Amino acid sequence: MSRKSLRFRNKKYSDSVLRKINSWQWILLGFLGVLIFFILPFFVVFYYSLIDNVIAKQFVGLQNFIDLVQNEAFRLVVKNTIIFSVTAIPLSLIFALLVALILERAIFGKSVIRSFFLTPMMVPAASVVVVW
Repeated sequence: MSRKSLRFRNKKYSDSVLRKINSWQWILLGFLGVLIFFILPFFVVFYYSLIDNVIAKQFVGLQNFIDLVQNEAFRLVVKNTIIFSVTAIPLSLIFALLVALILERAIFGKSVIRSFFLTPMMVPAASVVVVW
């Protein structure tokens, strides 16, 4: 819709007011999306964590969390996750840094090695372009 048609239809508002209204409509649309897809589901899941059964809706408070912490399988999973994170993240960073340093030096077959590393990143993008 052009400015002339807006001005023609709504003579009591100036162009700057119409732009502000339009801007606020887009901002509110973004806030509505965040509210619907992030904030409301967060509170629904929090509510579900405080009841015993979704159908019976018997309020148990923090008992679900107490049961979770006392569960041996949960503690094992948390321990394994921490061990994996503490070892995998530094090792992957060190490996990536070493590969970058090796590929930066003037070595024989540098372009072949680069293509081996970059091809897995290029193939999905190329296939999307072909399908598109």
